Amino acid sequence: MRNQTIPRPHFYWRIHSTRKELQLNDPVYVRPKSVKEVGAVGRVVDTTAAAFNEPADVKRRCTNDRSLAKPNQNKTSDHRITVQVNGRLVSIYDVPSNNTTTILLTPDTANYRQLAVAHVRHGDKVLEIGCSTGICTSLVLRRMLLLSKENTNDAEAQSEAAAAAEKGDSFQYDGKIIAFDTGSDMMNQTQQALQTEFDNLSAHLPQHNKLSTMSSIHKIDAFADPKGAFSLSTQNNKYPDIVLIDIGGNRELEGVTRMIHWVQCTFLSNLPRVIIIKSKELVRELSPEPEDGSMHEAQSWLMNYLQNRNLSVELLNKPPVYAHPLQAPLVMSPEDDALPICRFHNYHKDGCKRFKNGNECELDHEYCHWCRIPGHVARNCPGT
Repeated sequence: MRNQTIPRPHFYWRIHSTRKELQLNDPVYVRPKSVKEVGAVGRVVDTTAAAFNEPADVKRRCTNDRSLAKPNQNKTSDHRITVQVNGRLVSIYDVPSNNTTTILLTPDTANYRQLAVAHVRHGDKVLEIGCSTGICTSLVLRRMLLLSKENTNDAEAQSEAAAAAEKGDSFQYDGKIIAFDTGSDMMNQTQQALQTEFDNLSAHLPQHNKLSTMSSIHKIDAFADPKGAFSLSTQNNKYPDIVLIDIGGNRELEGVTRMIHWVQCTFLSNLPRVIIIKSKELVRELSPEPEDGSMHEAQSWLMNYLQNRNLSVELLNKPPVYAHPLQAPLVMSPEDDALPICRFHNYHKDGCKRFKNGNECELDHEYCHWCRIPGHVARNCPGT
């Protein structure tokens, strides 16, 4: 992973506000009344009281918009929903524009979870950093399962499913949630929450839905092992469409800002559509524009904050220390994509004994496991 300067226009920062007055054509998610309902995604088409014979602040109307559900699809159905303004409408901020990634901040847990669910599309890959007890994780999984059920009878979706099945990439059809945390207890609770959610809906789901292909939980610290975190989050060569960050939520700015920057740099070649962050401290630090919550100077603030504290991404690109060489992810040689680089040679204090003793070791000993540059091993790598 090369250190690169990230152009500011790639990132559009906003603070989510529940007080925002919805306008015509605003994209929204209508929260379902039942856990077995998928919830509608669409646009506001009318906000007038006359349309419903109700007070102006009581009702809104929206129409399902397929262009929000699937990129590059502009079909809009005429199905309309009348919604009382009682918290069921959640704004959607990730409408694609010039390859821009939306960075969405919220200070509280309830809105963080609602925003996470609202932004999931069919087939999305979601990376959750800091899954805690798995409440948000299971809500995202529920949304993915219900979207999968909704698309089962869709001819285009069935074609996509067949193509994905041939490649063994079922998550590309159904979606997948990948959860990171650093605590074993948190991982166990998350696994139980996901299993419960899946069991509750399993009787109503297509037979091809499997929990093992739609979710994975990993005990990993992206700071301590950034390469391993990257490998786990990009399996099957699919990058995350959404990244959720709640690492302690309200704790110090340093951890949150470093994690945002790690996501930006790690997925620079294929940025997520939206990054959703829960952090009271970060919301307090940044000043949004009064009209729409946008923060035009936030990316510059982030870079200055990290540089002033010597927390630039270079520090994240140093090779990690593993308790055992085989804990390092499998990395292939640049010369042969079927030949793994020897992890004992790179990470064991005595190197690869078979290689040093002149015995045959079929693995690559020329390239560094961390930066994939010849001439040194990962333990002595200067970083990338």
